[in-house]
Amino acid sequence: METLNNLRDILESSFSDFLRTLAAYLPNLITALLLLLLGWLFARLIRALTLRFGSGIDRLTAHLRRHSGPAALALRKPDSSFIARLLYWLVFLFFLAAAVESLGLPGLADWINQLIIYLPKLIIGALILFGGYLLGGIAQDLVRPPRWPVD
Repeated sequence: METLNNLRDILESSFSDFLRTLAAYLPNLITALLLLLLGWLFARLIRALTLRFGSGIDRLTAHLRRHSGPAALALRKPDSSFIARLLYWLVFLFFLAAAVESLGLPGLADWINQLIIYLPKLIIGALILFGGYLLGGIAQDLVRPPRWPVD
């Protein structure tokens, strides 16, 4: 009988410790969830605005593609859709980093911060590749003789 009482005391103390820890951690958890919700809403707003005003981006990239030769990359969706998706995830990633920081998870927060620090280098590299692709198409148009229609 005494073993059952000891087991009950151990379970009660474990459960009360769990509730105290949860009560202490609950404000951080609520803050993180609110940051994630706010980030999701803000990212959706940015994506919607980019899609709404993306016709200028689509016209610019269509103009650049005309000068890049016949082998231009053709996307299934408009370019503004790709940019809107990219902006959505960038904004959401910033809010995710803030939410993880509020939870007090230093390892995960450091990893996300390193990813955020690396993103500009990745974007600049992609822009350099895209610029080289466009300049290569322009150079190809300048060097290759024009094709005449054959009857």
